[in-house]
Amino acid sequence: MNYFLGVLLGLVWGAAAAILNAAIMKHFLKKQNTAMMMASNIIRLFVDILALGTCLLLRSSESVSFYTAIVGTAVSLSILTIIFTFKLAKPVTDIKPDTDTKSDTQI
Repeated sequence: MNYFLGVLLGLVWGAAAAILNAAIMKHFLKKQNTAMMMASNIIRLFVDILALGTCLLLRSSESVSFYTAIVGTAVSLSILTIIFTFKLAKPVTDIKPDTDTKSDTQI
């Protein structure tokens, strides 16, 4: 039972950290500044460290398996961060090349 609880807790905790990372990235993406994006990456790194670091506090807990909690957190954090990153980057990369207002054939 403590393995299941550890996995479930890890998945939920990792998802919460990934959602926070997505919100940070969305906020800083609006600025469109290289320095702000660097700050965003540093803040997101600290969120990841805090999410995995709090799992270390569960190491002495008898009711939750530490190993399953840390693996669940890492898996959820990694997969959801990749998904959210692609969802946030999709509107920027969906530019159709045929919708150019000026054509090269008018020379």
